[in-house]
Amino acid sequence: MNKALRFIFIVCLIALSSQSLAQNVLVPVNAKWRYYDSAIAPANNWHHPLFDDSKWPLGKAQLGFGEGDEQTRLAKTSAGTPIIAYYFRHEFNWNGPNVPTKLNLRMLVDDGARVFINGIEVHRLLLPNGTQSGQPRLTSNNSDVHFATGSLIEYMWYEVTLNKKVTLQQNNVVAVEVRQISQHSSDVSFNLELLLK
Repeated sequence: MNKALRFIFIVCLIALSSQSLAQNVLVPVNAKWRYYDSAIAPANNWHHPLFDDSKWPLGKAQLGFGEGDEQTRLAKTSAGTPIIAYYFRHEFNWNGPNVPTKLNLRMLVDDGARVFINGIEVHRLLLPNGTQSGQPRLTSNNSDVHFATGSLIEYMWYEVTLNKKVTLQQNNVVAVEVRQISQHSSDVSFNLELLLK
């Protein structure tokens, strides 16, 4: 790379970094998350703010298996049964006004995901409508299993401005369900950043 191109590249990186720093980071990259990696479904209210997740393990993102870049390794199977869905929770504080707020969501995820903030679903990625929480019962033809409908490139961040404005409280919970594309999937990945727009 010649000097002129290198200079332009560095300037662009600085500009992007400055833009990111200008936003308030609510949930940082590589945060610590409570996680649930079992073939037995969690309680139906797992995504609600008052759910007691104190018995869930705590691990630093990136969480997953099969890629070799995980900080926290998740289980692939539980008692010999493939795990199709993984669950994550992270608490963060907010000292700003209690008004509806626009947020930017960034995720490194494989394969599909649903994101909840304070118990309300705010975004869905590569999951069919109507997907219910809980580990599906695997059958011979998997007809009742809600797998992810696709997969992103595992090392690329997905970014979106949330369509729904979110009213932040002093104490808040981000809860995420990540689903595999197949019971034979060789990996799973999860990391998240939440920014005030």
